[in-house]
Amino acid sequence: MAIDPKIASIKAAGTYRFEFDKSQVVSIPANQVRLIVGFSKTGPFNTPVFIPDSGFFKQVYGDIDRNLERKDSYFHRSCLSALERGPILALNLLALDSDDQVQYRKFSTAATTFNDNDNIARLEEYSGFYNKDKFWFPEDEAFLKLVGATDTYVSTSTNDLLDFTNLGQNPVSVIIRKAAPANVAGFNVTVEEWYGSANVPGFLDKDSLISDFMVDIFFIQGNFGGDFGTANPYERFLADPIYQEYFDKNRGIKRKRSAADTTDTYLEEFFNESEVNVFAQYTACLIPDFIDQLGNNLFVETLVNADTASTGMFCAVNQDLFSGDILLDGVDGGLDLIGHNLEREQPNTVNFLSYEGPISADFQACRAPSDLQTIEVDTGASISVTTLTTGELELTYIGAAGDPLYDVLSALIPNTGTTVGSFIKTTGGNYYAPVTGVNATAGSVSLTFSSTNLVPGDLSFVAGDAITYLNPTDLVQVSGSWNGATYEVEVIGGPTSELYQNFASGVYTDGDQAVYKDLSPGGLESVSSLVFDADSYGYISEGFSTEVAISDSTYNLPVVKVTPYTDDTYTTPSTLAEFNLNGADGIGFSFVSSDGTEINVAPGTPYCLGIQSLAGANNITFDIIADSTTPGSGLFPNQVLIDAAELNTGAIVVGNYLVHDEGLVSGNSRLTRINEVQGGVTNSTNSAVPVGVTALLVTCQSEISVDTVGSVKKVELYYPIDSWIEYFNIFTFEGFNLIPTKHVPNGTNDRQNEILNGTLNGTNLFKALTDREVINFRYVVDTFGNGIESGSKAIYTRLCQSRKNAFAIVNAPSADDFKKSTNPSFKDATGSL
Repeated sequence: MAIDPKIASIKAAGTYRFEFDKSQVVSIPANQVRLIVGFSKTGPFNTPVFIPDSGFFKQVYGDIDRNLERKDSYFHRSCLSALERGPILALNLLALDSDDQVQYRKFSTAATTFNDNDNIARLEEYSGFYNKDKFWFPEDEAFLKLVGATDTYVSTSTNDLLDFTNLGQNPVSVIIRKAAPANVAGFNVTVEEWYGSANVPGFLDKDSLISDFMVDIFFIQGNFGGDFGTANPYERFLADPIYQEYFDKNRGIKRKRSAADTTDTYLEEFFNESEVNVFAQYTACLIPDFIDQLGNNLFVETLVNADTASTGMFCAVNQDLFSGDILLDGVDGGLDLIGHNLEREQPNTVNFLSYEGPISADFQACRAPSDLQTIEVDTGASISVTTLTTGELELTYIGAAGDPLYDVLSALIPNTGTTVGSFIKTTGGNYYAPVTGVNATAGSVSLTFSSTNLVPGDLSFVAGDAITYLNPTDLVQVSGSWNGATYEVEVIGGPTSELYQNFASGVYTDGDQAVYKDLSPGGLESVSSLVFDADSYGYISEGFSTEVAISDSTYNLPVVKVTPYTDDTYTTPSTLAEFNLNGADGIGFSFVSSDGTEINVAPGTPYCLGIQSLAGANNITFDIIADSTTPGSGLFPNQVLIDAAELNTGAIVVGNYLVHDEGLVSGNSRLTRINEVQGGVTNSTNSAVPVGVTALLVTCQSEISVDTVGSVKKVELYYPIDSWIEYFNIFTFEGFNLIPTKHVPNGTNDRQNEILNGTLNGTNLFKALTDREVINFRYVVDTFGNGIESGSKAIYTRLCQSRKNAFAIVNAPSADDFKKSTNPSFKDATGSL
């Protein structure tokens, strides 16, 4: 190693003082730049990065990694040493294949379109998110092509208007909400006012506010996301003393401490926990290349992707759909953070961005049996039943594909401890036997059953028998809870019933109500507060008062149990006189909906449970006194008069919405924002107001839709989504995990060659490095050890040869490598080199 001239000048022992000015950085001509090649666990890969100083290098790639150095990889130390003499180009090599995948999600930006794949992240090839034409860099076009985005608008799709992935190596949790009012105060102007009436983009409605297209995005370090493939996505937080107060096991993180709060107070408290690190936050616009009045580009893709190197998060928006030829504002699959199309679509739930929750105020669950299936045993059929050594029973049928009985039996689904399968009713009709195994061959099909409570004769079907069976999709039963002798007050919903599905998706909330009415003159109404619980149930319902037990309780059905209480503290259960789904069909009693409609009024029809969802009440209907068609009112089409004494007029405030277009003609409904509410209007100021009545004058942004029912005119009000969705979903993006046994140097030539050849041998990266019009460097510096093999590190030679004007500085094997080598051996008979 060369010795510093100052030290070389010392002639004798002693104490000397020298000054070395580290602030002086040598200026290296562009044609002498050093390209230093190696491996780092962090930082950009497969693209040269200009590094001006050691501080920048450590920020991008980290400090010296001694674990890698023990594996003969010295990238960090080599770069830091070279930076003492001037800037460098650093090239971190990562060899990837199609098995290396990373999560992505397609978020819906419309209230009437669901997030893709029921919130469950999809996987795609990691390298596919990058442009690999020359040097690698993440690219929105590559992202969109990889996930199948098209330039065709589809109303039932998210249309890739907001897609995210995590290209980093650490998990990131994400919350996306409509921008808080405080963050978009300067954008509460209409599209027409912002762009000018002659320049309104064709994909927007002129009466929308610019703030309607703004979102707040939070990136949180770590995994706080829901396990969306499970019934209770956030259940793991309930046992955590810090986080348990913030999370509901089904619905996510609670937004507000009090319903009266105007901001997301609970969420803010969560962010302030010392264990929670919100490392990036954006208020961004969904409109491509949106520029504010100060010249800042607020487009979500631009803001998020500017920080990808530090956050790992990468965003892609399908900008091809913003051509102006397609209206995206307020339509399914478009941009609708307000809920314009809720009036037309009338969905039961919403699931877009981080919002998920029930909408419909009323739900019905009608009493119903499971959907029984039968198949007849033909004459001459061969069925045998034996007891296996495991104690299970095995039914074997001799047949082949195309035989109806064979086809039915071979398609049955085994039950497991966690998965619902198929059931067969025993010959005596006493039990439903759970199928625990299915083995279909070319000439026979064998079924295994738990032998609990069964003997072989229970499954010994003969010619002429009709075998009753149920597959999982047939378990739609809804009934009172059978205890073996009578029905109890609780209601049970089978695993594929709508009642269960709504429960599993969080549509119902503890505290929802049911009203049970005595239809006799002067009869009373009983109000019950409902509690919804997951439970296990041991009966198959074949009809009213016909419940058949499951033979082995290990395979009882997963159900939802609805328990009614007379109070909202869930202390006193309701009685059958106050809540009864199993009364005589349609006679004497009925559940009623929130508007007082009796659900069960036809004799002979099954009772239907009416569930009044408290969270789902997102709209109210008001009778009006006058509109623009009322003689003498002097009102404009965007104005109505409403009696101030009418119920719920407290909801008539600026920022709520009235229906503008019900969508009967256009196919898309639209709301209009309340801009002004003037109280104290009387007959003396407007002759359309009856004498003695005080009215509210409501003025909206655009024309109000007025319905006439009989002689009464009505308008419909909608609350903003922010006011009735109580929880946020959190989505975790795991990022890319380096596999030590695949991606990371391990001190062997084989792994080193996999890295070098996988990135530089015949690749576009190699071609770019050899193109002097693309990159300028003089020296290629190898930072790997090893190399005792034929053609060792020849890729560097080929690189410099192809470039013509470059020089490779390649590490030779260390003395320790030579000592350890056995074929060939470099030691003499004494064991010395």
